[in-house]
Amino acid sequence: MAPQPNPSPDLTTLPAELLLYIIDDLRPDDFVTFALAAYPLLRRHGLVPPLSNTMFQQLVNMAPGPTLFPNWPLPIELTDQILRYLSPQDMIWFIFTHRKLFASYIANLSSETVQVLRRACLPD
Repeated sequence: MAPQPNPSPDLTTLPAELLLYIIDDLRPDDFVTFALAAYPLLRRHGLVPPLSNTMFQQLVNMAPGPTLFPNWPLPIELTDQILRYLSPQDMIWFIFTHRKLFASYIANLSSETVQVLRRACLPD
């Protein structure tokens, strides 16, 4: 009897602890991009905050909504330094409350990834 081939490694099978080790080694901008691309997985582990359909639409369309600063006054390099001190979930909350920062990250995602993120949103 031939041995069964090992299934290919899949990110979705990793426990939260290993995901945290990976996240710890990412720069803030890389983590945000990773978190948006792997949002359903990270949400399942409680590593990112919930995102409603309404909030997602407001973020994508740059619609008015809750924001701390309409125009974030600091350069991205300094913002990255600030984000390093936040937990993964707080870092994503920060991005969700700063529309222009969110727009700069989501612009780099493929349309398929944006659709996955949209489907992972909580119903209103």
